[in-house]
Amino acid sequence: MAIVGERWQRVKRQPQQLVLSVVAGFGLLMLLYGSHSRSAWLGFAVAVGVYVLLSVSRRLQLWLVCLGVVGVLVFGLGVSVNRNNSFVQNVILHDNPEIGPEQTSNSDHLEALRGGIADIVDRPVTGCAPGCAGPASFYDPDGAKLAENYYLQVGQEVGVIGLGLFAAIVGVVAVRLYRQRLGMLSRVMLASLVGLSIANLLLHVWADDTLAYVWWGVLGLVLLARKQQSEESQAQNQI
Repeated sequence: MAIVGERWQRVKRQPQQLVLSVVAGFGLLMLLYGSHSRSAWLGFAVAVGVYVLLSVSRRLQLWLVCLGVVGVLVFGLGVSVNRNNSFVQNVILHDNPEIGPEQTSNSDHLEALRGGIADIVDRPVTGCAPGCAGPASFYDPDGAKLAENYYLQVGQEVGVIGLGLFAAIVGVVAVRLYRQRLGMLSRVMLASLVGLSIANLLLHVWADDTLAYVWWGVLGLVLLARKQQSEESQAQNQI
């Protein structure tokens, strides 16, 4: 009877959870659209794709990957064919030759990437110290250094060794989350990690204090909860 009652409570909660999920998803899409950030949209799409792949069987994963590849090709073809369309130029390409300036978002990205790479080449081992690059560098009397790429920012600040350590930390976290992917929260954290890692290619994502504190804090809780469950399971098996 207890099992039946528990299942009935889960069924009763499902409509409420569905409504909350729809409301949260709609709000998220509104924020994404308002940001006009292509990297945020790309990270979101990748995160959703990763979560779906982690949630289905291996056989279905292959079909979804093929469908995703076809979708990317169709999207790229559609952008190419409609590249003169006002919506495509302004929202997707961020480059409208009729009303846009000579210096566009795309050209700024390329220039920032070149500058970041040049700084790393100039000081590959020690870097220029934490805070000398990224958003914090606006307060640097020597001038701001924005690579518009968080990985380059890390390389600028602490050199290639520090960048390697940062990549290793992210890799270890990703592996641990993948090993416990049967848990929904672990799948969410892994998918969001992949999405944020993609967005970091064009944004200083982890430089946002609120996002960084919340995400890494939740990660600690998820890993701790999993560890406690594992210890409890081992203790019961010993008994």
